[in-house]
Amino acid sequence: MEILKKLLDIHPNASFEEVQNRFYTLANKLLNDYEILKNNEAYDFLEIEFYFTNEAHEDPTVYVRKSAAGKWLFHEYGVDINFESDEMHYGGILIRSLSNSKQIINGPFKVCDLLFSDIDIDGETKTLPVIRKKAHPNSVIPRAIQRFDIPDARKYRYYNSSISFEKWDSVYLAKYFKNYI
Repeated sequence: MEILKKLLDIHPNASFEEVQNRFYTLANKLLNDYEILKNNEAYDFLEIEFYFTNEAHEDPTVYVRKSAAGKWLFHEYGVDINFESDEMHYGGILIRSLSNSKQIINGPFKVCDLLFSDIDIDGETKTLPVIRKKAHPNSVIPRAIQRFDIPDARKYRYYNSSISFEKWDSVYLAKYFKNYI
């Protein structure tokens, strides 16, 4: 987990290219080496979307936040894994879709509902979602496309290209997603 948290700490003065490279590195790590454990069920990252702003990499769509790296942030569009953030550099990774052997959880609201519903009031840890290193990593090459419903050409949405679109149950994905490839 230490490696992931270090990757989530983008230097405040990172260049545009350094930020883009970090996005790819993180996408590769999350899609291949990490999973989310919830109620003793493991879920692979299937689709993630990056948001980050600093002086060299401005992105007006990012929610301002102040947080340590690796914290959850809930917002009106779902849940993010936060980058190290303060008033001058901030951002996160929106989890758009997850999968396991039984199902695909497609869409950030469905992901948020899966991960953060049914949490015991006494803090029983098995009901809290935990990101952990996988015992058997995937060998996926992350594919980058334009972010969903964001009118810029940045390709900061990464997905597991080994899963066929037809398996993704979504209002937007089967038709809309293909337009951005």
